[in-house]
Amino acid sequence: MGTRDRKEREKQALKKLILNTAYKIFMEKGYEETSIRNIAGRIEYSPAMIYLYFHDKNEILFHLQEKVFENFNEKINEYSFMKDSFSKLKKLAHSYVEFAASNPSQYELLFYNNPYEKTLSEVTPPREKVLSLLREHIESTIARNQFSRMPLNEAVSLVWSFLHGISSLSMKYQMSYVPEDEYAFHLEALINRFFNSFKGGY
Repeated sequence: MGTRDRKEREKQALKKLILNTAYKIFMEKGYEETSIRNIAGRIEYSPAMIYLYFHDKNEILFHLQEKVFENFNEKINEYSFMKDSFSKLKKLAHSYVEFAASNPSQYELLFYNNPYEKTLSEVTPPREKVLSLLREHIESTIARNQFSRMPLNEAVSLVWSFLHGISSLSMKYQMSYVPEDEYAFHLEALINRFFNSFKGGY
C-alpha cells in the first residue's frame, strides 16, 4: 500500500472514530450538552484536529443523522415486499412507531433541528427523507383508491402528525393508564383504527 493510500485510510479511520465517539456522547449527555472539546477529550486529540474534519458540531450531527436514517429506513422497509399499498402503509406505520419506542435517543436525534441543513443545496436532510418516504407510500395508496381522496400534502401531514405523536407518547410512556402487558396491543389498535378510518377511495 502506498503512502497516499495509507494516509487516506488513516484519515477515514479517524473520521469514523470522531463520529462514533460523538454519537456515544450525544446519547449520554444530549446534543446541547456536548461540545467539540468533550469529543476531542474522549479520543485524546485536540479540538483543532476535529476541526480539520468537520466544520462544527452541527456537521457532525448531520452525519450521525444520516446514519440513524439508514437504521430507520431499514426498519420501516421490512414489509416493502408487500403488494397491497394500504397494508404496506399500515405496516410501515407499525415499524415507524416500533423504531421510535425501541430507539428513543436515535429517533430524537434524527428529528433534531440542525442548522447545518441550511448550508446544503444538493443533499436532502435526513428528516426530509423520512417525509419523502411517507409521501411516496401515501401517494401510492391514494392512487389505488385505498385511501380517502384528499390533497396529498394534507394526507401526509395527517399521517405524519399521528405517527410522530404516537411515537413521542410511546417513547416517554405517557400512556401510563394502559397496563404494561396490553401496551403493544393498544398501540397496534390505535394505528389500525387510525388508518382504517381513511380506508376507501371516495
